[in-house]
Amino acid sequence: MNVIYEGTDITGEIQVASMVTTDNASGLLDSIELKLIDKEGLWSSWSPKNGDKIEVVDEDYHSGVCYIDTMGQSHGKHWVKALSAPMIAKTTSTRSWEEVTLLQLAIDVASGMGMAVKTCDIVNHTYKRMEQLGQSGLQFLKEICKREGYGVKVKDNHVIVFSEEVLEKQQPIMTLDYRGFDGSPTLTMGEYLYGGCSIWGEIPTTFVMDHNKVTLTSGLTATSVGEGQRWCKGLLRHENKGAITIKGSVKRNTKLWAGAVVSVVNMGLMDGRYLIDQVEHDTTEISTSLVLHKCLEGY
Repeated sequence: MNVIYEGTDITGEIQVASMVTTDNASGLLDSIELKLIDKEGLWSSWSPKNGDKIEVVDEDYHSGVCYIDTMGQSHGKHWVKALSAPMIAKTTSTRSWEEVTLLQLAIDVASGMGMAVKTCDIVNHTYKRMEQLGQSGLQFLKEICKREGYGVKVKDNHVIVFSEEVLEKQQPIMTLDYRGFDGSPTLTMGEYLYGGCSIWGEIPTTFVMDHNKVTLTSGLTATSVGEGQRWCKGLLRHENKGAITIKGSVKRNTKLWAGAVVSVVNMGLMDGRYLIDQVEHDTTEISTSLVLHKCLEGY
């Protein structure tokens, strides 16, 4: 394991008492939580402060650059929590765009945090008008992408926008056997929440997968039937992807990463392909905690 602070590998200078890294596929920021033993007082002598850059490399896992968000000291140990976006990402603002593309929105949000943009399997849609109303840039971008069925991840000074549907179609990286989970994982197996989605704006639009289930409604205003159809599909995907989930821990495995697809077996009706929403590696527990949802079909 290596700890890199402000571009310098300090692994040999400090002792890591514990470390928890959290890798999220979309929505939430990745994080690093460290507890350090610093008998020689080196950590304090470096005058660390919020906003400083820190990253960790732990076998196959690389956090990318993160930014110190909070830190403190207790019982002779220092603790540090860092996030994958700087503190300026929390700043809220109000602004609007006319005839703007999704990529330009993403670039505007990313540049405000000193970051670049990467895209994976998305269509660069154009919008007649978009408004950010008292939100952070990231929150605004996530809401736009949710309508399109896209995810947003911040990693290593990049804002990554990707198609969740395409991501779920990738080949599984490994097979997870139910018997390989520690204890009893938490299983949620309910019917999909909604069978369709309707937008009741200026141009009413409906997208239906199952007429026998409840229809989700939204007050969004689409500017065309095509845009409305896309948004209905994206909103339906967002609401339904959490219907079948697994939460549990397996033997520590840094080859598991958020955004990967795995095959789950020996769980009966819950067998199938799952996308990993969150991976948490904990050095003290010698375990890897997972949150997964079953891949959706058809949208």
